[in-house]
Amino acid sequence: METLPADSIADVLRLLPLRSLAAARRVCKGWRDIIDAHALLLPYLRLLPYSLRGVFINYIAHERPHLFARPSSSSTFPKIDGLLSFLPIDGEDNWSEVLDQCNGLVLCLIDWGVYVCNPATRRWTLLPQLPGGSIGTSCAYIAFDPIVSPHYEVFVIPDVPADEEDQQQPVEEPSSVDKGNKEPDDDPCRLMEWPPSPWILKVFSSQTGLWEDRSFLREGPPAGTVQDMRSDRKLNWIHGFYAVYKNGALYVHCKGAFVASDKYQVVDMQVVNRHACLGRSKNQVYSGVFDRRHLRVWMLSESCGRMEWQLKYETDIWLNAAHVMRQVDGSWMVEEDSDFETQTEETEENIEAKSERTIET
Repeated sequence: METLPADSIADVLRLLPLRSLAAARRVCKGWRDIIDAHALLLPYLRLLPYSLRGVFINYIAHERPHLFARPSSSSTFPKIDGLLSFLPIDGEDNWSEVLDQCNGLVLCLIDWGVYVCNPATRRWTLLPQLPGGSIGTSCAYIAFDPIVSPHYEVFVIPDVPADEEDQQQPVEEPSSVDKGNKEPDDDPCRLMEWPPSPWILKVFSSQTGLWEDRSFLREGPPAGTVQDMRSDRKLNWIHGFYAVYKNGALYVHCKGAFVASDKYQVVDMQVVNRHACLGRSKNQVYSGVFDRRHLRVWMLSESCGRMEWQLKYETDIWLNAAHVMRQVDGSWMVEEDSDFETQTEETEENIEAKSERTIET
């Protein structure tokens, strides 16, 4: 079959049942590439059940992220290395944080290098250096849907432009005389709409293996001006942001309290809070805020071209904590020490997977 065109081989492999097709994908790299390029397994993925197995958490007091998950004794699922010890890390001092996670792929920042890995298959890849330098104060997010494509994309969302004067002189507050003498043109960015239109984002595609500048045009009004974003004290407390990838759209909780999708619309958040988070459940986008002892959850309603938040849940966590603890099905735990290497035998396939430095999705 090696002399046949790739399309002809795909037509033959397409006739195989699911189990045989999955086995054929493991025969050689050539067949695997043909099956992935023609998306032969994607129709079957829609039939598979999905469940949350764990979430990677960045602890401030720890040198590296940890996996918060419910242990599974089932042999159906592969054991996950919760400490990501398979990555090329020379000690814990090089660790930075997990930037994002989407449908089984994890985006990591390690010693200023950006990595994408699959903890289940222990495959990883180092992304090319971002044009113009490192991520810096920007935020990076990964968009991946195995049902649609075996490829993923990484979006870098720039931060609000900083005030150069504040960066150089952060200690002293200028007097009223000084403020009056300051020319508005000294800071040309302060009156600029944020986010701008068009909005130029750095995007990495695993299909091309390259970074590119991608332009997004805004539909509707902006979140405000750059000066508005700088002056809002509540926004200055926000350090980490969340994203949801759903149906080809990336929803990002950016500084400025808005959600941006691939159509680039600005949607005001119901509550501007540094504890706010964004998530997905049953193919819907949700926003949750935990403030002291109160939990509130909103769902993003999208109908007739309009996007608005609807309050779905509100409760006092302290009053319900005991009841929730009794209802939890199974124990969730944080993996502190990785004994993955001692429990997993190094097969020839694992060694080949590491040497290729590619991701199996």
